[in-house]
Amino acid sequence: DNNTVKKTIPKDMHTHIFKDDWIESYKNLSDSNKTYVKVLDLSPEDNSFTMEYIPNCVTVSELLLRRPGPDRPVGFNLEDTHVEKLTYQERFELIPEIWNAFSTVWSDTFKYNTHRYRGRVFANTDLSIRQFVFDIDMNIRLIDVDPYRYIKYRKFKEWTHPDKHWNHFIKNIDNLLDPSYNLKTKEEKERLARFKNTHR
Repeated sequence: DNNTVKKTIPKDMHTHIFKDDWIESYKNLSDSNKTYVKVLDLSPEDNSFTMEYIPNCVTVSELLLRRPGPDRPVGFNLEDTHVEKLTYQERFELIPEIWNAFSTVWSDTFKYNTHRYRGRVFANTDLSIRQFVFDIDMNIRLIDVDPYRYIKYRKFKEWTHPDKHWNHFIKNIDNLLDPSYNLKTKEEKERLARFKNTHR
C-alpha cells in the first residue's frame, strides 16, 4: 500500500506501544486533529506498527535551519523541494502555524486520556519541533509517535518545557524568512540585527 509505511522497533525500545491501552490512547489524539500521523495497526509479533505514509515531506527543522536533516541521502538538495519555492509572505505566514502545531500537541497532553491514570498523562516524551514535517500541501504533521507513553505530568513539563523550543524557533526565524541568511557573514548578520532593532 503506497499510503502506509511499516516501522519496526528494536526489541529493547518502545515496547510500551504494544500494551492494550496504547493504540486507543493514541487514536484519541489522532482522531481529534489531523496534525497527528495515523497509526493503523500494531504487530507485537515482529515489533512493528503500520502508520500513515507522508510522501515528499520536509521537516520543519530543515526549513528553519536551511540544511538537510541527518537522515537524508547524499546528494539530497533542499532547494529542489516544495518548501524552497515559498514566497517571503508564505514563509511569514508559517510562523504562527509552526508554533501553533507545537503548542497544540503540547497542550493536548493535558486534554486527552487524563482519565486513565491519576496524575499521569499520555505524552510524547521527546516532543520537539524537529518531529514535525510539512507534507506536499504544506500541512504540518507530527510523525514521531513511538515516544508516546503514560508518564507523571511533572516529568512531561520537565522534559518538554516549551521555553527551550520557543527559543530555538525564534533564533532561527531569520533563516526561515531569508534563504540567504545562513550565507551572510557575522558582520552582515550583526548589521541586520541592529537595523531591525532601530526600526521596531
